[in-house]
Amino acid sequence: MNEWMKTGGVLLAGAILATITGLTGPKAIKGEAFAEQGKPFFPAFTDPEAAQSLQVVEWDATAAQPFTFKVEFRDGRWVIPSHHNYPADAKDRLAKTATSVIGMLKDSIRTERKEDYPACGVVDPEDSSGADPKARGRRLTLRDGAGNVLADLIIGRKMPGEKNRWFVRVPDQRRVYSVALDLDLSTRFTDWIETDLTRIKADSVWRLVVKDYEVVAEGGVARLNPRPPVSVEKPRDTWTMQGLDPAAEEVNAATVGTMTQTVEGLKIVGIRKKPEGLSRDLKRRDGFKVDDRSFSDLIARGYFYDDRSGTLYSKQGELEVHCEDGVVATLRFGDIFTGSGLGLSSGADEPEEKKDDRKPAAKEARYLMITAHFDEKALRPEAMDENMPKPGYRVDTRPLTRWQREQLDDQRAKDHAKAMEAFKGRMMEAGKKFNARKEAGIKRAKQLQDRFADWYYVIDAESFAKVHVDRKALVKGKGEEFGPEGPPPGPDDGHDHGPDDPH
Repeated sequence: MNEWMKTGGVLLAGAILATITGLTGPKAIKGEAFAEQGKPFFPAFTDPEAAQSLQVVEWDATAAQPFTFKVEFRDGRWVIPSHHNYPADAKDRLAKTATSVIGMLKDSIRTERKEDYPACGVVDPEDSSGADPKARGRRLTLRDGAGNVLADLIIGRKMPGEKNRWFVRVPDQRRVYSVALDLDLSTRFTDWIETDLTRIKADSVWRLVVKDYEVVAEGGVARLNPRPPVSVEKPRDTWTMQGLDPAAEEVNAATVGTMTQTVEGLKIVGIRKKPEGLSRDLKRRDGFKVDDRSFSDLIARGYFYDDRSGTLYSKQGELEVHCEDGVVATLRFGDIFTGSGLGLSSGADEPEEKKDDRKPAAKEARYLMITAHFDEKALRPEAMDENMPKPGYRVDTRPLTRWQREQLDDQRAKDHAKAMEAFKGRMMEAGKKFNARKEAGIKRAKQLQDRFADWYYVIDAESFAKVHVDRKALVKGKGEEFGPEGPPPGPDDGHDHGPDDPH
């Protein structure tokens, strides 16, 4: 249950509390109202899969205006229109909502008086009468693929003393009902998108390459401050790094673990659409070119393209993630961004007349670009049996006849041939596994690049700190529990940092 549902049933003080209490008792049902009792709210709506769009409108108290969130099925996929048609993970969630709405019955009439709407919280959020924000409910509208309304209702306050009963009203109708409901009407962008962004499992990562350079833009000129890249890898069971003093230093496995787990569970707080030309070129297998529009867009996000070398630089460096199937995902860290609400999650501009001190506190975030490609050199070496069997020999001081010696030599030759056959079989099997991983990696790299090509992502400052590290954080003294910078932050603090919730 979302936060709005949790807090919606808080008892109001004074007159409103008295009004709600008065509305919870039994009511006399007469005439037409009696005939409607127990019937579904939307009798023509019987198939959950008919719902092809969901819209929730609520009152945004900080912006002092209605806030609309929508997901819809378009061109064969679920998208979020307010966020540049970013793909939504909405099928199951919307089906559950539709099923709950289909099952709604007109159980109990509570009032027909408009004067009672504020106490019930069923004032339309789009009402222009200047009603108290606390009196406004959430308006849920479900439509089919042709745009026809399947269900439309305003969900108000939770009934006092009831576990899952709410005041509801159909827009343009007077009656307020109490209804059993189990809905999660989240309007948070982060609640509607696929959580597995990178599709990279931490245990599949065997090499990390940290390119901790920096690009400084001054007076229209970008200057590169290079630093040597740092690479850690795990060809077998232990993370290693070239250039370590084996007597005094070792890889800080805790830091590396935090990095790989953060990559696996990377959470975004916003997205931006890339220019069409840049998106198209990023999907090409032979690199990309940057036109003037893309060039300006890249600079605005903290990325700099050198057309002489065809190299893309990021303001705060890069992290290459090498997977055992040869997929190399490059996380490119761009400019810092400070914002809140839709400005953070979608880049929407806040209307000038609404800019005031009531807006939510701005949060610090950073642009992230992800690219992926296949590199055969990034394939993790298959565990091979490198000890080829050698012909057996035996020192025997016993006197042997010529026949006995021939028998022993013949048995040793047979044993060696058998061992060689087994060795060749293991080598062939390892080769097959290697080639299978290679083919799978080529396919997966293309899928990931197509997935990432259209979007700039926005990540919060905490996630950035976990994956943007330098050599100092990757190395610790031999036998030390932590490195010089102390224990690394955990891969996930368990909180959803979606800042676009308007409440």
